[in-house]
Amino acid sequence: SDIHLQAHNWYEPGPVVKLRKEMFEVGEGSHATPSELAITWHLYPELAQTQIVEPKVAPRGSFRDAADFRKNFPDGRIGSDPSTASVEKGAALFKGSVDALADLCLEFSKQG
Repeated sequence: SDIHLQAHNWYEPGPVVKLRKEMFEVGEGSHATPSELAITWHLYPELAQTQIVEPKVAPRGSFRDAADFRKNFPDGRIGSDPSTASVEKGAALFKGSVDALADLCLEFSKQG
């Protein structure tokens, strides 16, 4: 029988996508997202700090290379509003992600 390996990021499983959409209805974006900050703050609560950034929700767009990224997104955000992140949301995302990834591992173990 063929076993097909899979790679998954913490934010990809369906239940985590749903949780992220519920928590961050607007401003999740695609880089320097509130969900990324929330997970980091859950793991390192001493780093948690809210900052006022302008614009509140960063612009979206594309880039060609690192220099173009820095030019188009000088604060590192793409479409995100980090002001909605919290340690508590990070804890919920962490648990949801661990549970979802564990389920994927169990499914994988049944292959073959």
